[in-house]
Amino acid sequence: MDPASVGQRALLASLSNDLTAAILALVPLRERVFKCALVCKRWHELVTTEPQLLQSLELQASSDSASNGRFSSLLRFLSAAAPHVRQLSLSLEARGHYTGSEMRQLAAHLHTCLARCTQLESLSPRLGSVPCTLGPWLAPLAGSLRRLELEYKISVPGSDNTLRLEPEGLAACTQLEALALIGSAVWLQAPVAGCWPAGITSLELRLSWLSELPTSFAVLSSLRRLSVASFEGKPNRWEALSTLTTLRTLELDHCKFLPAPELLTALVQLQSVELLSSPADHDGDGFSSNSEDESDDEPDMLSSSELDYALEALGRLQLAHMKISGCNFLPTLPCEVRRLSSLRSFSFDFDPEDDSALRDWRRLRLPHGTWHHNLTRLELPHAILAAPAVLQALQACTQLEELTVGRFSLPPQQPLPEALHFVAWVGALPRLARLTVGLCEGWSEVPPGMPRHYERSSRQGDTWSADIEPAECMLQRQGLAAMGTLATAALEAQARRPGLTIRIVSDAELHPDGQEGEWVPCSY
Repeated sequence: MDPASVGQRALLASLSNDLTAAILALVPLRERVFKCALVCKRWHELVTTEPQLLQSLELQASSDSASNGRFSSLLRFLSAAAPHVRQLSLSLEARGHYTGSEMRQLAAHLHTCLARCTQLESLSPRLGSVPCTLGPWLAPLAGSLRRLELEYKISVPGSDNTLRLEPEGLAACTQLEALALIGSAVWLQAPVAGCWPAGITSLELRLSWLSELPTSFAVLSSLRRLSVASFEGKPNRWEALSTLTTLRTLELDHCKFLPAPELLTALVQLQSVELLSSPADHDGDGFSSNSEDESDDEPDMLSSSELDYALEALGRLQLAHMKISGCNFLPTLPCEVRRLSSLRSFSFDFDPEDDSALRDWRRLRLPHGTWHHNLTRLELPHAILAAPAVLQALQACTQLEELTVGRFSLPPQQPLPEALHFVAWVGALPRLARLTVGLCEGWSEVPPGMPRHYERSSRQGDTWSADIEPAECMLQRQGLAAMGTLATAALEAQARRPGLTIRIVSDAELHPDGQEGEWVPCSY
């Protein structure tokens, strides 16, 4: 046997069970069960019995006959691991031509396994077009389940493959704190007042064809966070929102319309609002708060008025955190932000459809008022932050602790010295501890109207030569030079402020998958 292999085996054998389990925990579950468990008896015992490796599991199933043997093995594994499982994610996918009996049989086996998971705290089942009844699934978990994420999709609306959700199943989960309903709006056809777990503090609705919030929301007296995505109803269809008087966090993602202002002012305890897309993104029109029926030919720019109405209403509350992202119909910061005088955290990011205002970046200004004086966290696009008037106004942010500068394009639209003024400016902020700069990708692309080639002259001694350089290469060269200058300026700023941390990342890392980075609201 190779001496190196002998040494590696001896090293692995010398590791303690805790350390070996910590290493195995980094391996995906499928490889851990079907590969690592076959290495030796010790590893097999760890994979199948070590609580550290069994607390969080993710299982997938399909009706493919080729996968049934492996999935049956996973079911047996889940059955053995059930007493230790605390987090479980399972997926049932229907593929190809099948009668459904095979999938229902697998679901029955899963039901038996779930009944043994007496310590289960988090459950995320993703169900395809498979008829099943969740009541019996949830009943054995009622005493331990704290987080439930239900995803159910049907291929054809109105089909017979409907998922039945009985009140005795969901409402019996008395320890449930967070509930997420994803997929079809058929979910909201089942719950009535007695069906909602009255003790939940977080509710997430990501449902297609959702056009009205259910009136049964009135029983959610403990709800603190509500997240709604793809809502297609008009402003007055948010009426049930006014019953959630304990709500503190409201997140609206890709909603066609915003709630009517009078509904927002009813949320007297609201402290955090996140608006994550533009109503105009859905071919929707603006709204008039005094009219129930809007004209179909109203211009999209009324969406900016809609946002102004909402901000004016929110200004009457003690809002601490505000995030606006993806409202691409806006030319710059909405003026009504000035009404949010109690803000501690503010995030604004957009990619405007009309960037004429950004091209005249030297004239950009912050909304008037003292709304930004008490901010501790701030995120702005570089095109706004680079404006001299904006930097001057932000000198009043003496409480600022964290600053994020997004969409720093390479090369920048501004002359490089002016583009980097903000790096030196952060040194004047007494409490700033962290600066993050997001570099805008795509900087090798040629903007519209820019020549495709440039003549580049060089000199060696007394001899001059001219080369034709593609615009892409010139932009890439200028972008790399700007990135180097930015890094140098950041190092100099850190040398002057030893306690200051500066991170330079790609904008994709700052906002993964096109979504803005996760901001944790201030402690209230």
